[in-house]
Amino acid sequence: MIKQAVNAFKAHLPASSPVNLVSEKNVEGRVHVSTYPTMMGLIDDVRDGLRKFGIGHFDLVIIDEAHRSVYQKYGAIFDYFDSLLVGLTATPRDEIDRNTYRLFNLEPGVPTDVYEIDEAVRDGYLVPPVAISVPLQFQREGIRY
Repeated sequence: MIKQAVNAFKAHLPASSPVNLVSEKNVEGRVHVSTYPTMMGLIDDVRDGLRKFGIGHFDLVIIDEAHRSVYQKYGAIFDYFDSLLVGLTATPRDEIDRNTYRLFNLEPGVPTDVYEIDEAVRDGYLVPPVAISVPLQFQREGIRY
């Protein structure tokens, strides 16, 4: 996923100098791509009294799989940075204990934008899902103790 994002930036915005923070922690660039655990480590890492990324380092933070950000462990990343946040998820949540709408100050059940699977298939970005039955042995024969 990280390599795919970096390659997309290189292809479409080559001047953005994208950096894969998972494998290139000491490289400078205008766009930084990371996993949640890697960014948590970089935020917590202090060398010579300085952090790699201060609170105001980024102007924009784009969060893919934003439904994972609702938990305190990773949600702390987005409380830390003083920047605009854009959250992307195919599975928004509005449960009491994990609410992606609340994370982005949205009305429950009302995302900022929606791109439905049928539309993505029609536009050629996705292929339609196909169900495949895979009978498992325990389903065919049951479980014996």
